[in-house]
Order: sequence, then structure tokens, then C-alpha cells
Amino acid sequence: MNKKLFTLLPLLALGLVACGEKPTPTPTKPEHGSLEQPLTVAEILAKEEVRELEDKGVTEEEYYVTGVTVAVEYSSQFDNYTITLGTGEEDGPEFKLYRLKVDSSVVMEGEDAQGKWTYKADDALRGATFVGRGKVTLYGTTYEMTGSDPKIVKVENATKVYLSSDTHGKSADDPLTVAEGLTIFAGLAKGGKTAEVYFIKAKLAQIEEISAQYGNLTLKVSADGTVGENNFFRLYHVGYANFAKNDKNFETWFKGLATVGTADILVKGNIQNYNGAAQVASCTVALLDASGNQVAYTPAK
Repeated sequence: MNKKLFTLLPLLALGLVACGEKPTPTPTKPEHGSLEQPLTVAEILAKEEVRELEDKGVTEEEYYVTGVTVAVEYSSQFDNYTITLGTGEEDGPEFKLYRLKVDSSVVMEGEDAQGKWTYKADDALRGATFVGRGKVTLYGTTYEMTGSDPKIVKVENATKVYLSSDTHGKSADDPLTVAEGLTIFAGLAKGGKTAEVYFIKAKLAQIEEISAQYGNLTLKVSADGTVGENNFFRLYHVGYANFAKNDKNFETWFKGLATVGTADILVKGNIQNYNGAAQVASCTVALLDASGNQVAYTPAK
């Protein structure tokens, strides 16, 4: 018997050598991507339907996209995310998932042996892998998924933030001091903010603006009612209950009661590091009377 054939017989018997069979082809990625095989940023931007979009135009088809997470912003006010995806290359193309909701099938908060956790924090999501699903639009020069229909359908490798069991600062009856709030701020990275909402009791240090046009205020508050170096929180475009747009009576009412330097203010919101400055995001405020009760505003009829 031929020595070569004799050598191959055991292998053929074991099915290790299959004469005439071709290797199994690698499955091709779906035209518009899929949950399991989403398109990369480079791949989606190369699609003819996407490249032919005009400003504010929208694709007819839905796509699945993923990429390197460049930036994450979570809005607690609207409970949505703005995520910038890239290719991993410096100065490479970017794709934005703009104000996307999380699909109900994606777990963004839960509980395990270590306690309750959440992903709703910028630092926890930065570096995670996202998959977005939706139609693509061109907004100016930015390609993005946007609107009410597109969704985040997968999140992987996100850092869990465990919620503290300490209830101090979590209610209006037990607010943080300004010093305690600034200590929490000091632990945040630039652009970061707390996943939890805090109450802070402070004194009014400055009235920057009272806008009847938008129905909000911009204030500074501190422990002693002064504005010094790194001793205050800036409250940008904050709300006061019942202060609505075009209400021109609120400013007179507020300034009549809120004396700069002495008026007590109760702040509610997420503590935020805004480019290195202490701020409270998605914030509301209320004046406190001598007994510590919130002072309600009643709009004039």
C-alpha cells in the first residue's frame, strides 16, 4: 500500500481530513448591522445612503452602530444619553448618539450582593461599549442618531456605581452642608456628576440673573453668603416652583425676601464638576424662612 495513503487512512476515519470540502465561509455582516454584529463608525459613515444625506435628512433604513466611547452625557431631567462614538484613532471620524433613551431590555440599574448599583453616571459609562439602533441623520456636519425612536440596545463593560446606604443629604429634612457638598465635588473628575440627587442648605451669595424670559435663575450659594475662591456652588438656570416663563413679578418677590449674604437657600440636584467648577445640575431651589420651612411662590393672577 502507498505509504502516503496508509498515513491518511486513520485521519479520514476520524473525520479530520475531508476530501473535497471547502472551509466554512466567515458570515458577512448584515447590510445595516445587527445587535450581534453592529457596524463600526467607519462602516456606517461609508454607507452610500448615509453619505448622500443632506442637512437634516434622515435615512430610510435603521442601522446598528458601535464604536469607541469618546464622551458620555446623561440628562437626569429627560432621562436620556448623548454619547459620542469614535474609531479609536486620533482626529478620526465621530458619530453621535444624541439624546437616546435606553431600550427596556438593557439593564441600566440593579442589585447584587454588594448592594444597589446604577450606570447613570458619566464616569461609569465612559469607556463602556454601546450599541445604538435607529435611523441616521446629518445635523450640520455631524452624523448622528436622534429623536424619539432610536435606542441604546446594548451596554457592555460599564462600571457599576454602588449607591450609598447613607441617607444624609438625600432628603430636604437632612440636607448637606456646603462643605460636605464641596467634599463630594472634590471627588468628581472633570465633566463628572453624582448619580444621586442631593439636598444642600446654603446662603445666597450672589444673584447673577433672574430670567422672566425662561422662568429660571442663576445664583451662587456658599456657607457664609460670600463668594471666595472655591467656596461656592454656581446654580445655573435653576427652577423655583411656580416660576414660569414671562412671569415678571417673580423677580420683585424674590429680591424682596432673598437678601444676599443672609438668605437661606435649599438646593436640590446632582453635584457636578463643570470644567473644574462646582455646580449643581438639573437643579431646583427654594427660599427658607427662619424656621427652616420652604417659602412658596404664588404667581400673581
